[in-house]
Amino acid sequence: MGKSLKTTPANTEAFCRSEIERMLKYSQTKVIMPVVAFGLLKAHAENEKLLFTDTEIHKAYDAAVKTLKTFLGHDVHMGQGTMTPTVRGCPDTAC
Repeated sequence: MGKSLKTTPANTEAFCRSEIERMLKYSQTKVIMPVVAFGLLKAHAENEKLLFTDTEIHKAYDAAVKTLKTFLGHDVHMGQGTMTPTVRGCPDTAC
């Protein structure tokens, strides 16, 4: 028999929100990479793409920041929604 869920389905959103809040609260630095990963996973789920250009990564990050700001109601440690770091040696083509 399968294991029971630790949280009930009715509390899943609240649980997710509290876990994200906890991660942001205890983060000593901005959480850029988890937000980038979330953005790319969301983009992949929408179009099944596996390779992304720098521009597409920036757009996925910006979209993820907007989504998380809306979900959480604030922007603690997520930056301003504009990804400034770039990957050195990686032109605006799929890497």
